[in-house]
Amino acid sequence: MRRFRNPRYVIIFIAILIASACCAHAEGFLGDTALRSEYTRLRNIDPSGNLPVHSHSWVALATKMNDEFLHKRGALSVGDLIFAADTNMRVWRANRSPGYAQRAQTILDFTLAQGLGPKSPEFGWALVLRGDVARALNSPPGVARQFYERALAVNLLYGSIAKARIQSMANGTDATFVSSMDLETPRIVRPNKGVTSSPKKSIVLDPGHGGYDGGAKGYNGLLEKEVTLDLAKQVKVYLEANYPVTVSLTREDDSFVPLARRTNFANKRNADAFVSIHLNASPSHTLHGLEAYYLDTADDEASRKLAERENGLPEGAVLDDLSFILSDLIQSGKLEGSIELAHALEAGVSHAAKPMYGDSRSFGVKKAPFFVLVGAHMPCSLLEVYFVDSPNDGAKLASSQFRSVVAKGIGNALIRFLLPDSPINREVVAPAVQKPAATKQTKRKRRG
Repeated sequence: MRRFRNPRYVIIFIAILIASACCAHAEGFLGDTALRSEYTRLRNIDPSGNLPVHSHSWVALATKMNDEFLHKRGALSVGDLIFAADTNMRVWRANRSPGYAQRAQTILDFTLAQGLGPKSPEFGWALVLRGDVARALNSPPGVARQFYERALAVNLLYGSIAKARIQSMANGTDATFVSSMDLETPRIVRPNKGVTSSPKKSIVLDPGHGGYDGGAKGYNGLLEKEVTLDLAKQVKVYLEANYPVTVSLTREDDSFVPLARRTNFANKRNADAFVSIHLNASPSHTLHGLEAYYLDTADDEASRKLAERENGLPEGAVLDDLSFILSDLIQSGKLEGSIELAHALEAGVSHAAKPMYGDSRSFGVKKAPFFVLVGAHMPCSLLEVYFVDSPNDGAKLASSQFRSVVAKGIGNALIRFLLPDSPINREVVAPAVQKPAATKQTKRKRRG
């Protein structure tokens, strides 16, 4: 003990004690990761919180979180508080007991009083959840709308979600409660081992945009959301009529589907491939050509800006936990398959379109952090099928005959990727003519 006679050692010792006490106080109910792990586990196996088999687990988790909030609210982080509110809302959706919605309201009001920065993801999430709570408690419609409008005005990351909520209320569909499962980037979930896969390959096609989100507007008023849906439906008909595959669409009509729900849809179907179909647009309205993307961090400015606009993010913004998700995707061994799929799609559409569209160009295969691809368990790609706002590409996309050609090109590319023993793989597909990337401008349309 002689060394503590030195004042310097005494000061260090006291500092360590204070730091330890602060860390213990700041841990919160998720400090030991036990409740966080349970929350994440339940989110993965029961995204909407309405499966009867898991109802007891959700109630038990809500009870523990509510107890921690009651006794340690000052020590809880904003993330902890939002997880607790979200858990209560999931239990409310399952049993419609108002007590859980009221607890969520108490937690969220406390959270919003913490002075969150208007651009923080937590602020947007809390506002949208608070609007959901108001609807759950049958508050006057103006109360929920007020929270949604605040989220729409100050937080672009959750703006599209808030806009969808507002639109549902305007359409008179607010009686149908919208799950908050779309409020957070989906986590990677490993498929259960031992599950026997179907002898048929499963494909999920995602027609970009939809509902209030029309996507890019182009030639003669052509809307991206209409063309992408038509292409996806044609691919489905072509493939199921000619090959041993099943094809599902994330939307079958003119409806808006939040981005996170699209990959969840594919994961639930144990899809072998996921393709999100979009049309391009440029500020000059003169660019023409196609390009395919796979999920990764962008290595050029044009791809980064495109992803920002597709994701509905302001310039320079990043997706929450994106680095974690990307590393997990790479570790899962799906990145190589996604790159292969993107190349197959780019080459397949170029090959199919060339006889009918001699000036068809390609910008090749690139990488970018598209939100709609995040969390997919299978090889996935986003395909930008020509520029809807250019005179040449737009005129072709307005043609039903050309769309059929493009749809067949997408279908054949998927078969080449999924069924290597198919006779179609005996055909020789020449590499696409690629326009130098340096001449390309960037975008583009507002997100969908």
